[in-house]
Amino acid sequence: MTAPVRGLSACHNHTQMSDGALELDGMVRAAVRRGFSDIGISDHSCLAAEPPHATGDEAGYIAALRGAKARFAGEICVAAGLELDALSRFSARKELDYVIGSVHYLYDKAADRFYGVDWDEATAKTCIKEMFGKNGLAYAKAYYAAVAENALRTRPDVIGHFDLVVKPNARGALFDEESPAYRAAALEALDACCEAGAILEVNTGGVFRGWRSTFYPAPFLLRRAAEKGMRATVSADAHCAEALCFGFAAAREMLRCAGFCSVWALRGGTFCEEAL
Repeated sequence: MTAPVRGLSACHNHTQMSDGALELDGMVRAAVRRGFSDIGISDHSCLAAEPPHATGDEAGYIAALRGAKARFAGEICVAAGLELDALSRFSARKELDYVIGSVHYLYDKAADRFYGVDWDEATAKTCIKEMFGKNGLAYAKAYYAAVAENALRTRPDVIGHFDLVVKPNARGALFDEESPAYRAAALEALDACCEAGAILEVNTGGVFRGWRSTFYPAPFLLRRAAEKGMRATVSADAHCAEALCFGFAAAREMLRCAGFCSVWALRGGTFCEEAL
């Protein structure tokens, strides 16, 4: 058996405290086995659209992460994170090491209904029909407007899966990802994330789960991010042990091809710059 490469790091990982497959200690042990020196746990914040998560008990969630950090000291550094959705709140943010900002839902206020942008094609088409008069481009624009608003309002440390709206868009079933109007909306949101000072995540999770053939975000977005001097980090958005370091080498090469010279990784609970 080949010895694991030491020093891996990732900030975007989930446990049974939200929708992950493993309990907290199980996920941390899996990271140790795979050669991680640093692992960030970033379970989902609570949303009205979903069953309650353990993160709803803010003090309990933070205590659990701090407990894991103490238990695994000397083996791996456990950082306390949170994936904070645009439609949720977390009052104890100062107790966390970092926050990932993300958009998972569009909310139809008139109907009091949440539509998951990353669920499936059928859900997205229903949202497009009910909220946007069957206009897929308007749907994508609304998603990117939410990404931009969330970044500027909450100032997250990391922007998670920036173009998640493309996840169920196989074969352009919802909108044309090559159209100038779509790209303009995405680039405008990316500029807002840059203004907010956030780190841009290269997220390999969509490929791991078989939804996409390329990582989030798309190459044209990475090129703009590099031109604007944004920082970048690599994570798998892991919900199980097998995903923890999926595609990391390819993601780093993707960053190099886009013009990045460095990547930002969790080290000791903070993000540090490292050469690619």
